[in-house]
Amino acid sequence: MSDPASPRGGSPREALRRAFELFSRYDMESTVKAAGTVYGRKSPEEGRLSWELVHRLSFFQYEVLAYRLHQIGSLRGLIKEVPLIPERALNLARSLEEVGLVEIGSNGEVEFRVNPFGKTSPDPGVLGLVPQIDVNYEFDQLQVSKESLLERIAEIASDVPLDGKSVAVMGDDDFQSVVLAASFDVSVTVFELDERVIRRIEDIARREGLSIRVVKHDLTKPLPEDLRDRHDVFVADPTYTLPGVQTFTLRGWEALVKERGRRGYVCILPDELGSHISRVFRSFGEMGFAVERVAVGLNHYLVARDSPIYWLAEEVAKAMGRPNLADSVAGYSSNLYVLVLTEPRAAEGFRPAQWPIYDYFPTE
Repeated sequence: MSDPASPRGGSPREALRRAFELFSRYDMESTVKAAGTVYGRKSPEEGRLSWELVHRLSFFQYEVLAYRLHQIGSLRGLIKEVPLIPERALNLARSLEEVGLVEIGSNGEVEFRVNPFGKTSPDPGVLGLVPQIDVNYEFDQLQVSKESLLERIAEIASDVPLDGKSVAVMGDDDFQSVVLAASFDVSVTVFELDERVIRRIEDIARREGLSIRVVKHDLTKPLPEDLRDRHDVFVADPTYTLPGVQTFTLRGWEALVKERGRRGYVCILPDELGSHISRVFRSFGEMGFAVERVAVGLNHYLVARDSPIYWLAEEVAKAMGRPNLADSVAGYSSNLYVLVLTEPRAAEGFRPAQWPIYDYFPTE
């Protein structure tokens, strides 16, 4: 006899897979009906083809939606808070209910009988593992505060059930790989050029038994072939120049599994990009990404008094007769842009702007 607290046969993950198969059938049927009766009077064959080419969800997308329902706990809330057509949300809940993962009350409240997603938030205690380094301006480094680092990882964990996933990190002077691997059952690959950072991450991973692979790599070059198309999520805090953002995002695209719904998390300070910011957003679209949301001012960085960022602000503050204003530079911050892959192959052939990624004063 099966455990009454377990889904009907098999593990929770297996039940989630079965639920996805049911959902896919229901979702296709809904699309065919809508195509034939509401939008354009298409034939059943045309409706099925449209579903396959345009509307079909990957398992990753389905899991993310089910995870959101787990967080909200309400079918009405899912319909209200997530950009879903109502029948898709209902088919999602129906499929989960039919495999025994959830119970749905008459008022639309949803209770998961088991949690198929694993841990849902980072562990603040792991911040003690994160070291501070003397930043290297040759690599345009600026280390984020530990509080911001935790918030960044929490943002990712609010979208994606990270247990069992693979994450690619494009440069890691913030040591976000350490927080990810110490908080979740996740496999992390770091692409980093600074030998000091590489050694620190490898030492921590070895000491703590963390699943982190560090690859010494210049991100202005394409990723090694054997490390492409393997990751569910990528994270990047690039140089805040047009070619910097484009290059790091392109490397993230290379790392991702080429399937709709895979995600990227890119940190940008729009003010430093100036008029190039519109080209950044156009580049996201050209690479097949949609911007799902922006966490404004999420990242706050540690700025030493001998930093060029500090003394430039200090000079202006002194000219104003307000030397204490220079302390506000400690609040130097950037936004986190959440990208969702919608056209998996769109970035093939994309070329970043051709000036150096560290050049903040291009004349192009």
